[in-house]
Amino acid sequence: MTKNFFAAEPIYLTLSDMQGTLLYREVIWNIMRMILMSEGDGEWDYMDAESALKTLDEMPIEQFDKLKAVAEIEYASPRFQEYMERIHLYPGTASAPELQPVEDIVRDEDDEMLTEAEVHERLMEALDEFSWEMFCLTHLESSREMD
Repeated sequence: MTKNFFAAEPIYLTLSDMQGTLLYREVIWNIMRMILMSEGDGEWDYMDAESALKTLDEMPIEQFDKLKAVAEIEYASPRFQEYMERIHLYPGTASAPELQPVEDIVRDEDDEMLTEAEVHERLMEALDEFSWEMFCLTHLESSREMD
């Protein structure tokens, strides 16, 4: 049985294994996943989204806390906060999006029902697009060039 996931847009920052309103912890967890996916971090080797999710679940608490601290610093950075404001994503507030089953987000172009395996495959493909390095280059660095 595949784990049930919930998300809002953008899926790479809002993925959660819990239903409800998007919270700060989900965004931190997704940053942690993207950091694990980044190449050349020095401590962690490149991995795909599925491997990163598994690693987060199995990671010793000391290593998890260390990675979480790095993610919290990234979250608090002015460039990340500017991005969150630009896309109007405010976790833990009245304006935070409701997380819905990923099946509702990852749909077929013809709006046909997908199998559980197809949903999982499309979800992982969407998550694989953004390691932390790629996310920063695509969404954080580009905003500075616009100024």
